[in-house]
Amino acid sequence: NQMAEVMLPLELGRRRAARVTVAQRELELRELALAERRRQLAGEIRRKFGESLAAILRLQVVERSVSTAERSLNLIVARVAEGKIAPLDEGIFQVELNRLRSLRETTEGKVEVFMLELRNMTGMNPEDPLRLRGDLDVLKLATQPIGQATADALARRPDLAGARTTENLALARIEQARSEGRIDASVTAG
Repeated sequence: NQMAEVMLPLELGRRRAARVTVAQRELELRELALAERRRQLAGEIRRKFGESLAAILRLQVVERSVSTAERSLNLIVARVAEGKIAPLDEGIFQVELNRLRSLRETTEGKVEVFMLELRNMTGMNPEDPLRLRGDLDVLKLATQPIGQATADALARRPDLAGARTTENLALARIEQARSEGRIDASVTAG
């Protein structure tokens, strides 16, 4: 015995259109979620760039301070040798120089950590070379009136568009549920 049967759903009551609308809204929602993640990642990278650049500038200031302190210590050692100042002053200044050197080492460590995090965020290997160019003025944001900033955010931000799409998706699912609650028919031949 062999049997063959064919079934063709008729999908009355706009069932197909409702399913397609729901799928389109879900796709749009996922695309907007991806765009929002990209926006957030770009912001995180800009923030890490600013932190890295600030740490580098801080390190340069500390290195100049160490260099100046070393030159000053050489002068103090010479003045102590001549007997013009007390040896205690040399010791005090040596302690200050050691504190600055320690600060330089700490700051260097922070720079390395920031650079490693920046490499990680951009998908680079930890051993890949990374050179930062620019200054902190690049990171200044243009200020605009609150009304204009709000209008721009409402028009462009993917997370807000995603919220609107979520609302549209819910409406599409309601319409799909209504259409599936109606009478349906299918043709079967065998």
